[in-house]
Amino acid sequence: MGRGILTGVIWGCAVGVFGLAAASQLAEPPGRIAAQLMPEIRVPTPAPMPVVEAPAPAPVPVDPPLKRFARAFQDSGRPLFAVVLIDRGGALDRGALAGLPFPVTFAIDPSAAGAADAARTYRASGQEVVILATGLGEAPGPEAGLTAHAKVLPEAVAVMDVEQGGFRADQGFATRTVRVLEEQGRGLLTWNNGPNTADQVARRDGLPAARIFRKLDAGGEDADVIRGYLDRAAFRAAQDGQVVVVGEARTETVQGLTLWATSGEAGSVSLAPASAVMMLPR
Repeated sequence: MGRGILTGVIWGCAVGVFGLAAASQLAEPPGRIAAQLMPEIRVPTPAPMPVVEAPAPAPVPVDPPLKRFARAFQDSGRPLFAVVLIDRGGALDRGALAGLPFPVTFAIDPSAAGAADAARTYRASGQEVVILATGLGEAPGPEAGLTAHAKVLPEAVAVMDVEQGGFRADQGFATRTVRVLEEQGRGLLTWNNGPNTADQVARRDGLPAARIFRKLDAGGEDADVIRGYLDRAAFRAAQDGQVVVVGEARTETVQGLTLWATSGEAGSVSLAPASAVMMLPR
């Protein structure tokens, strides 16, 4: 009996040991159980950041030729007095003309030989230039002619009609001319004699413009006579607040103009480029 009891105890212990061993093999580690019980957590891949392009720089406004290439001028408050000298080509001392000690606007015939070089000489000294509209009124229309003239004289601030046979009295032609000048950003100079539809259209449309008071040397006048004309023009400037006179780039005209401008006779006015007169408020 005692032997049977001992055998039962041994057998029970053996079963217990084998049971614990089996249980230990079947049992899962706590961490693994927790991992199986918890849902799978996936970290989302961040979306790529959108590429933001830098805004294009705003275009820099460009002044029209009338402002960009105008001679620098400081208004003194006195009536404005503008002098235009016509350069028709030929043998001229353009360096001396460009160096005149007061503002001068040079009207250049774009069809003359050396017109572009003449303009560069005047511009290098700070003077301004305008296009002398030779032959423009004889063309079918102003568009092609003004475009061609502007290619020869790209820094011209305005177009000046010729004294005889110009376009200013032709309403249709003048209206088209003003439209082209508006597109180009240039002003208009016309003569104050006879019908002047071009100036009327320019003023109606707000195009900077001025009328020429007189020619200083139409009859080949000498320096003394020209000085008298300049005195009369100064009187007109005092009445109207401005005046524009025109002469040829010839020795006698330049002498009379220089003597008048440097001797104190011009003290009642302010010698100015033609661009300043064209841009006066209407």
